[in-house]
Amino acid sequence: MKTKVFGCVAAIGLMLAVSTASACPGESKGKTAKGQAVAVKAKSGYDKPCDKPCDHPCDQPCPCIGAKTAGKDSGCPIAKRAHAVRTSMPAMRYRVGEEVIGCSKRAASMAEKTGKPMQYLVGEETFASKAEAVVRLAALLEEEAESLQSVQFVVNGETHHCPKTARTVAEKSRTTVAYRVGGFDFASKEEAEKALASIHEALGNVSLAYDVGGKSYHCGQTAAAKSEETGKKITYVIGDEETSYEKSAELMLAKAKIRTIVETAAAAFQASSS
Repeated sequence: MKTKVFGCVAAIGLMLAVSTASACPGESKGKTAKGQAVAVKAKSGYDKPCDKPCDHPCDQPCPCIGAKTAGKDSGCPIAKRAHAVRTSMPAMRYRVGEEVIGCSKRAASMAEKTGKPMQYLVGEETFASKAEAVVRLAALLEEEAESLQSVQFVVNGETHHCPKTARTVAEKSRTTVAYRVGGFDFASKEEAEKALASIHEALGNVSLAYDVGGKSYHCGQTAAAKSEETGKKITYVIGDEETSYEKSAELMLAKAKIRTIVETAAAAFQASSS
């Protein structure tokens, strides 16, 4: 991953290959070009255990100069905020017996030792199948991505969706309205709208690539036809992540969108604060 650092926030480019639109013009048949967005290379599958450390969330390198992590212990307030937004998103947890665990690797080990089945928790829902849990989690993250792209009005930490209500509350409280985009509170509507425009531009580059036999395609339909013709499986690629499971790819895409939104909003907030 290539990262340019500006002040406290890194502008991390998401060069993700192709679109999932129904029209299929101009697919590339060159070898798959891996993008630069994802922090780790991981082949995803429904039954693949977690290969990340269990003592902290999987995260991007710290946007702060000289810092080693972008977690809650980072000295950078913007990195802390970005970390808080990302970790507030829905995530999958695991239940073995009465024990609820955040790490799939530890849950799988416990299930093997106890002989009890591992269940998958997403929000308030419980699934016996990881495939079903993946579908639900992807849907929830897509909803969150949409929400992060809307301008919300914040007064004294409380979020309002109606600007008139926010102004009324602010006047009564003798305070001002902040404009939240991508989890960051901007001082003016103009700054928030500028951040939103940057987010929409960045999201234009976030999409799936379809690899069949070492060749990359822009269109899922074209890739499916080539897969049927050659008998080779489709590999779904986003940045340095790849999976042969379509539903896992949808989850990867939803996570990539949220990363893009939060990181772009963080960069915009840094610029507005300079």
